[in-house]
Amino acid sequence: MKTISPALQTHLEGDNLTLAFCWKITRQDGVTLGFTSNDKDIVYDGVTYEAATGGDRTAISTTSQMNPDQVDLEGLLFDEGDGVLENDLREGKYDYAEIWLFLINFMNTGMGIIKLRRGRFGKVKIEQGKYTASITSMTDYFSKKMCEAYSAECRADLGDSRCGVNLTALKVTGAVTGVTDNRVFADSSRTEANDYFNYGYIHWLTGDNAGLSMEVKDWGLSTTTFTLFLAMPKTIQIGDTYEAYPGCDKKVSTCEDKYDNVINFRGEPFVPPESVINQSPDAED
Repeated sequence: MKTISPALQTHLEGDNLTLAFCWKITRQDGVTLGFTSNDKDIVYDGVTYEAATGGDRTAISTTSQMNPDQVDLEGLLFDEGDGVLENDLREGKYDYAEIWLFLINFMNTGMGIIKLRRGRFGKVKIEQGKYTASITSMTDYFSKKMCEAYSAECRADLGDSRCGVNLTALKVTGAVTGVTDNRVFADSSRTEANDYFNYGYIHWLTGDNAGLSMEVKDWGLSTTTFTLFLAMPKTIQIGDTYEAYPGCDKKVSTCEDKYDNVINFRGEPFVPPESVINQSPDAED
């Protein structure tokens, strides 16, 4: 049940409503931004909700079930200023950002608000100068796995405390010698075997992407080319320097042959799969 102030309740029961939709975003780095569907800025509880940014949302529905509610929020992207910047989205600054959606009487903000939803940024799609973000409600936490299940693949991440591999000792540095696009680039000085960097990552030291990282999808020795999982938000240029870390496909053979670390393997590769466990005997055999 939602509670609102008596003054706002009286306003809702009237004939002339002056309500505006607002949303507040608090990123993991502590930056807070406010936006509104109103044609003028609204100041509430110390936050200015910008009117010039534009935005819309899908319908909000709530059920008695424990299924996570989801709302899609659309907004305009900007290259600079106080709005949501495209480069910030691509750089992951809005990953898991917390968001509050509410209605307010823009003619009298002292009446308080009508809380609509609280959640976090999920998947984000960028196209034609706007973003569409899936806002997952707080009930999504109830769908998270609370304990590990057995798996054929390793459940540790390469280099973490359970894995034990020293990634710093395996780190290499290099410089870009050729660029296809913001996702594919070459370094002709590299001599590592095919797939060595697959599932690892690149961390940029210089250039427009300095300080950013991206996972490696494929490394090919014959062309000395890196292919990243996603394009970098800014232009990769010849001469940009980087750190590269090898990856792991989480298979027991890779753990043993590539890292000599099978003693720390966190999987059960020899447990029969569910399809085998659930087989029943054939009466004709």
